[in-house]
Amino acid sequence: MWRESGLVRCEDVGVGENNPYLKDRYRSLRYGAAMLPPPEPQLDVVRLMDGCTSRALMGGVGGAVMGLLMGGFMHTMQPMNVDTSLSTWEQIKQSYKGFGQACTRMSRNFAKVGCVYAGVECCFERSRASRDVPNAMYA
Repeated sequence: MWRESGLVRCEDVGVGENNPYLKDRYRSLRYGAAMLPPPEPQLDVVRLMDGCTSRALMGGVGGAVMGLLMGGFMHTMQPMNVDTSLSTWEQIKQSYKGFGQACTRMSRNFAKVGCVYAGVECCFERSRASRDVPNAMYA
């Protein structure tokens, strides 16, 4: 049980060596982060949104929404033939007959333009390594 150790300090002897001050069951014990499971990989939203693909997709979605609004506005501003012999409901149905198609067409066109613009601007930003106004002007 007792053995002669001589001049040995705890700091001089490592964990895996013959440390007279450490019992055998504590020699292979690991503390702290080594006992914890590895952390779950997390989705970095900031890094994901800085990519050119995500910016182009966001530009396309924003363009589609703006196209829906502009298509609806432009369709309602078209001149129409007023037929006074029809009821009010029939006149409304006739005037809004192509409303959905106009909104869809304008939305699709705005989405294409927004996607291309955002993608080109992001590529200029990457090549120039700066985020400033000239990128938007060049795009």
